[in-house]
Amino acid sequence: MPWIASLYEKAIANGKAVVVVDFSDGTAILRETLAVLSPLDFIIQVRRRLKELADVDAVGALPVGPVDTSEPTPTAPQLERDAYGAALTAYRRARNAVDFGIVPPDWPPYLNRKTYLINNFKPEYLNLY
Repeated sequence: MPWIASLYEKAIANGKAVVVVDFSDGTAILRETLAVLSPLDFIIQVRRRLKELADVDAVGALPVGPVDTSEPTPTAPQLERDAYGAALTAYRRARNAVDFGIVPPDWPPYLNRKTYLINNFKPEYLNLY
């Protein structure tokens, strides 16, 4: 069961807010006191602590034995996406050079980058823009 948080108690004294939060995974309950600056700060701290607790739980799932610290081998789609992202960055820089009048709009490296981006676009690359 994922960790959840419940506001147990709150107090404001001398211009400072203190909250007591219960964190529970369905079996254990951890009660912690947090000094907060605002409601948003309260939410940020609770989210951070929930992530920390989930990460600690994930450590429990690690197998005992040798630890594989090698980098994962990128897949072909990841390599293609990385190449597209690099080409997009190069295009943006070339576009700046065109916009500043440093190179003409018909400069072949600029046009080649733009053509590459058009020809190799995939919908899943949209968030690179």
